[in-house]
Amino acid sequence: MRRVLSIFLLGMFAVLSVRASDCGALLGTCDYYQCLEMREQCGSDGYYLKFGKHYCEKYQADEANYSEKGREFLANIRTCLQEELEREQIRANEFPRCSKVEKFAVGTHKYCYQQYGFCDLPRKDRRHIKLTAKKELIHFRMLLFGFWLEKACIGD
Repeated sequence: MRRVLSIFLLGMFAVLSVRASDCGALLGTCDYYQCLEMREQCGSDGYYLKFGKHYCEKYQADEANYSEKGREFLANIRTCLQEELEREQIRANEFPRCSKVEKFAVGTHKYCYQQYGFCDLPRKDRRHIKLTAKKELIHFRMLLFGFWLEKACIGD
């Protein structure tokens, strides 16, 4: 019984430590999403793990297949998307709840992609970014973003 109580208290301490920590220290890394997940506990089907961390790791693992400009773009986008979550947390004094975070986070993609010049990337990089997301599109809102992205650079 004493051991069970110790394990329970240790687990509670770990959760409280994450809640008290600042995920902002992990900006620019895929661990940022894991930190948010530990704070908010949205589950494996929640935005932080199913989308944020998943695609962050997917693009990061594939960076060698991009030009230098493409790798720089991916790093900037990763940080931009995470900074937008941080700004929302500061504005609302909390992170968007699990039920609302996907809508908010996906909504920041247009801003970040425009901010860091998606259309200025080499065509090969743009195509690779879109193809990576299309292969396993897991969020309807991202499908809509994909349509926007398809049209964003018409003429290039």
